[in-house]
Amino acid sequence: MSRTHNNNKTLHESGESRQILAYRVGLTLTAPFTLEDLCVACWERYGSMFGMHGYDHPDFHRFRSVVDGKHGMIANGYLVKVDGTFRIGKAPPCLRPQPPCVTCAERREMERMELTPAAIKYAEGRQDRITRAEAWQFWSIPEGDVAAEVVTGAITAAEALLRPREDERQRELWNAHWWLKQQFRGHLRFYEQRKVTA
Repeated sequence: MSRTHNNNKTLHESGESRQILAYRVGLTLTAPFTLEDLCVACWERYGSMFGMHGYDHPDFHRFRSVVDGKHGMIANGYLVKVDGTFRIGKAPPCLRPQPPCVTCAERREMERMELTPAAIKYAEGRQDRITRAEAWQFWSIPEGDVAAEVVTGAITAAEALLRPREDERQRELWNAHWWLKQQFRGHLRFYEQRKVTA
């Protein structure tokens, strides 16, 4: 059987652990499979990383160190046991989809929100001093008699921007947003009802 294993040095330099390599190989196997199936497939793909020292054979004992133990693939949920055989489980964190990055426009909008009187008062613990007009400014809702869609659209846009809450800025602004929604829920409900009856 021909092998297409990569150079060990390259694999180590790339920072890929044996668990990640075994997970990737497991994705190519038909489930359910045995540990022996996965061990041989890993050895065929990556050679000595899963082979016996000095021999051109897979090393099952070495492979078990990747799978077993409190930090092994099974304990981490990367491999799931099914009636004596296995299937691939959840992906290791480095292989999971990453949350979208904040764009320049989104960053500018968060900066604008942070500088509003509502956000400043919230951060300073002076929530009781926030007016409806300041809440509207936080959400970029124009003053005056605006369409219900404008109000609900602004709230939805703020939630889409802040919901990931990946960094401290998003968390703080989300907390301010949530508090303002609760504080001015009567006003917001009025617009929601207007939208329904329109």
